[in-house]
Amino acid sequence: MRSRLVNCEKTRTLCPSLRTSDNCARRVSIFALEASARYLAAELGPKGIRVHAISPGPLKTRAASGIAHFDAMLDQAAERAPARRLVTIEDVGFAVAGLATDAARLITGDTVYIDGG
Repeated sequence: MRSRLVNCEKTRTLCPSLRTSDNCARRVSIFALEASARYLAAELGPKGIRVHAISPGPLKTRAASGIAHFDAMLDQAAERAPARRLVTIEDVGFAVAGLATDAARLITGDTVYIDGG
């Protein structure tokens, strides 16, 4: 039996300046998740288990709507993305489903960015 482990990290696109201590702690947690995907892939690979970290772009969700000026931030993110649109929940689902297939059998230990470029 083949197994897959997928970790999802918070989006980076809408983060504040790197000078804030709040952002520093968040960045450390993101880097830890990415590193854990690499280490787990090395540890579990011989057992046929692939490990992935995914990093979706900003998602328009009900929870995020409470963030001040969130709609303006989403518009800016869409303008900056090469695809000129925001990622959707469906986009993330398709990418994760693809990683779970044998078509991605040699992809492991990486962070996959699902953010329109």
